[in-house]
Amino acid sequence: MLERATAAFGAGPGTETEAALVAAIALHHRRAIAFLHLDPREAQGQGLQIDAAGAARAIAALRRGDVPPPDDLDALELCIRFMRPAWLFRKGSIEFGASAPCSAGERAHLETAGRFTLGVTLDTEQRDAPIGSGFLVAADRLITNDHVRKDILARWGRPDDRALADGLALARFGLEDGATDRWSVAIIGVVARHPSEDVVVLRLAADPRLAALPLPALAEGEPALGAEIAVIGHPLPDARNPLFGSAVFGTGGAPGVRRASPGRVIRGGARFSHDCSTLGGSSGSPVIDRRTGVVVGVHACGAFAVRNGAVATAALFAEPALRECIGRQRFV
Repeated sequence: MLERATAAFGAGPGTETEAALVAAIALHHRRAIAFLHLDPREAQGQGLQIDAAGAARAIAALRRGDVPPPDDLDALELCIRFMRPAWLFRKGSIEFGASAPCSAGERAHLETAGRFTLGVTLDTEQRDAPIGSGFLVAADRLITNDHVRKDILARWGRPDDRALADGLALARFGLEDGATDRWSVAIIGVVARHPSEDVVVLRLAADPRLAALPLPALAEGEPALGAEIAVIGHPLPDARNPLFGSAVFGTGGAPGVRRASPGRVIRGGARFSHDCSTLGGSSGSPVIDRRTGVVVGVHACGAFAVRNGAVATAALFAEPALRECIGRQRFV
């Protein structure tokens, strides 16, 4: 938590006292409000406020080696999330707005990852409203969550996987703010499902445009605790957390367009936890190691302001059926 707080709002040297911590957090809060193009009174009217004192108390307790009270820990968690807005993709490039940008190398990795990330939509007039996200692992297949596959079939009232051959769903490319080259490829079947994890490999219809897109490298091992990562997906407004959604995802960009949410791994394992901000539409998003550009996981679930869960690509590598259908050469 101390490392995450330092990364979020500089709780390092010069913030030794609780009063200095409160001032540092308040400063970053004002910057976050500026990111939304709101004045402080308008922000207060929308409830976009944070408990800087509670967050400062939590940091002070952690520095002493104590366990902060739950309310103070919650305040710190919300401060970290609120002050770390997601980055918008616009015409292939990331826009950082008022938030601190990542390095040039990290930016290049994320922009490349944006090209192999896709939105999963139903084949209806709502083609720009993803029900999930995913990413290519071959010119004719993609990875997403298995619950996205189930959602496709449930929405059409077609329980059998064979119904996918009717083109019920689409892989949507170019879902970026301001993009004019959005295009679709039909999802036509299931290649393989993980026997215990929420991951599925889906087949795509043949399309020569897919061969021009980059393919990701997938990690054979589990991500390290504290690793700097980003979830790239297509978050949609979420009525359950409207203020958090507007604070983190800002006012720019249409709903469902591609964004990169920075964060860290906060619990390791084959099912690891991370603190990247996600919303509905993020299911199946690739989790990218920002230093290397390697995909380390598939975002799968979340609990608001607590933690998000992902399936490590190591779990895919460990399952022969998945490893073979993805291609051994994709794992590193």
